[in-house]
Amino acid sequence: MINRIKSFLGKLKRAEATARANPGPIPGKPPAMPVSPGSEDELDPNRILSLLPGELEDVVCHRSREELAQRLGSDKWLHNYVLSIWEKSRGETRLTAKPWHLTLSVASICNAHCQFCNIPLRRRLHPWLELDGSEPHLVDLVSYARIFLLTGGEPTIHPRFGQMVRRLKEILDPRAFANMITHGAQLYRFKAELSEVNLNLSISLNAATAATHHALMGLGEKAFDRIIESIRWARSQGRIVDLSMVVVRQNLPEIPDFLWLADELGVHAVYLRSLIPGNYALTFPDSEVFKAYPAWSHPEVAYWQDRAREAIEKVKVQVFGDPDQWSVPLHRAELRPEVDRTQWVASVVQEPPFIRTKGDPLPEGSAYDNWRLPATNPYGRTAPFACSYPWHAVKLIDQSLRVDTCGFLQHVKGHDDIGLHGADDFDQLWNSPAFIHLRHTLQNGPLLPECLTCPYQLNGEWQTRASSDRRADNAAT
Repeated sequence: MINRIKSFLGKLKRAEATARANPGPIPGKPPAMPVSPGSEDELDPNRILSLLPGELEDVVCHRSREELAQRLGSDKWLHNYVLSIWEKSRGETRLTAKPWHLTLSVASICNAHCQFCNIPLRRRLHPWLELDGSEPHLVDLVSYARIFLLTGGEPTIHPRFGQMVRRLKEILDPRAFANMITHGAQLYRFKAELSEVNLNLSISLNAATAATHHALMGLGEKAFDRIIESIRWARSQGRIVDLSMVVVRQNLPEIPDFLWLADELGVHAVYLRSLIPGNYALTFPDSEVFKAYPAWSHPEVAYWQDRAREAIEKVKVQVFGDPDQWSVPLHRAELRPEVDRTQWVASVVQEPPFIRTKGDPLPEGSAYDNWRLPATNPYGRTAPFACSYPWHAVKLIDQSLRVDTCGFLQHVKGHDDIGLHGADDFDQLWNSPAFIHLRHTLQNGPLLPECLTCPYQLNGEWQTRASSDRRADNAAT
């Protein structure tokens, strides 16, 4: 059966493996509480870290806040993680736990030229983010991370990338699962630094051949072989390596070979990512050219969907993705008549100021949301909807230091943006009207437009509670 679980679930499985492989005491951290022989202590720290979030919900949902504080309060990192899971299990919308799933972009630019991504058009005046304490809240957020994703742009083109990797070793809790999203073409330059830090890799490869790789990413005809060599090196160092492919028309027929290549390399997982729903007019000035770009434009898309399904069944590697999505046309490259493209591109490239708003409701009559298209619901979704990101996750992926909860939701409808510079106390941002509204809509509706079309949420089970009845339902399907 095709596995449709979101990448988040895979990362927690890897974190579980890391916890089991390193059960000993961690320097500077409270030791695990002793358990009597023959008894099962549900709040044993090692046991907690062996559970997926949904499984942990089942363990802690019947506990009290006071009990969790009494048992785990001396371990600030672990207590925060468990408390966050507990607050989600209770449906809290105002949270006391900090986010523990952090995505941090340290470079706003990229030297690849993928047309399915607008990063090549991002700002170039001050493209780097540092971990030197100069930005508010940042070091503190990293220190609480259970899952930490380092990304960009392309992080390895940061001029102080090697220093940053070593700095992460100082800030991150040793029990965190750290991962870097990269195109991999520069990894060979940093083998010394990467060998010192347990930084796992998610490599955006996007092709099974050097020719298609260069055509889609523009990194040079020799880049593909260099990346493959770096993958072999990383695996020899014991690093967990994932591969990803954004599925478009050009690489759709290569998916079976891509999966067999992943098997041969011994990677942990493959993510076949659907093209993000939205407007691609920035990277495709000619809307007619774009119509031949998405996977759904391929004249034999159904045939290649079937070949992909067959390969997914046969390979050993875990595959996360949903071929059914590739034929859903949720993409366009069109400008409204009143929009001047030259001015639009200039506004995107222009250096942004730091966002200093904090997610307050927009004033009545505000035109801030006028750019939105009418909401569609192609997957027939309703609330309550099984997405836990707004309880656990923060993404800092824009140079303005806008605080996002999801890669598909940068702006909560009806509210100001949320900026890391918006408040001296991070709790004011994490419990802003925008975040509280988002958590409420996921539980009670109506769902926001981005939640209705999010490509990672097709079956809605990727990080929900792992109760026995849901496990049975999944097994039956």
